[in-house]
Amino acid sequence: MAFPVPEREIPITRKAISHKVLVNNKSITALEWENKGPKVMVVHGWSGRGTQFFIIIDRLHQAGYHIFSFDAPGHGDSSEKTSHMLQFVDAICAIEKRFGKFEVAIGHSLGGMAIFNALVRNFAPKVVMNIGSPASISNTVADFCKKIEAGSKVKDSILKRIVKEYNVDLKSTSSSYLASIYNPLGVIVHDNNDTDVPVKNAFELYEYWPNAHLIITDGLGHRKVLMEDSIIDEIEAFLKRVVLV
Repeated sequence: MAFPVPEREIPITRKAISHKVLVNNKSITALEWENKGPKVMVVHGWSGRGTQFFIIIDRLHQAGYHIFSFDAPGHGDSSEKTSHMLQFVDAICAIEKRFGKFEVAIGHSLGGMAIFNALVRNFAPKVVMNIGSPASISNTVADFCKKIEAGSKVKDSILKRIVKEYNVDLKSTSSSYLASIYNPLGVIVHDNNDTDVPVKNAFELYEYWPNAHLIITDGLGHRKVLMEDSIIDEIEAFLKRVVLV
């Protein structure tokens, strides 16, 4: 699921150190922006890539943070032609095994859910930030079916196939459930006009995540929220309060 890298992301890519990391015996591309401060991992979503966080990466790196991104299996410069959420989790754990513990994890869309599922495997950042992320697999499938005007039978069939094919429990893999169990310090950012992941997901996640700070925006949609200076200001301010740089 590789798409051409926009010109705006090229400068930050050229500043990075590129690594190849094995995930289930397949190679993924990880990028590193070295610094002396706490380590931050950014995790993109479905059909995304690590450099989508280019403004967040640049701002946090200037503030002293040591940043890592990666292209998940089947995305960007990484190998494989297919992917699923558990492979994102595998990639997060492989990055941590290779480069050590991370103080901060920031996920966009599916990347946010992958971070929560990585907590089950002892990934333990001090701060978790979810941007435009679904609260559960069930919500993701229901929203997709609503968008294509498919009925409940189609939705139930898709969910049953996911459970069978990937051997997952829908409740225990949901971000909202995992937030209630692990409850890390965190931030939820979501836009009212997000048509990919409706904002109701943010409110559901917030209900189960006592240690989260909720930020709701207007008019930014699913991806522009990653580039909004006012949101990045809030992210940076939050990290200054809870993480020593």
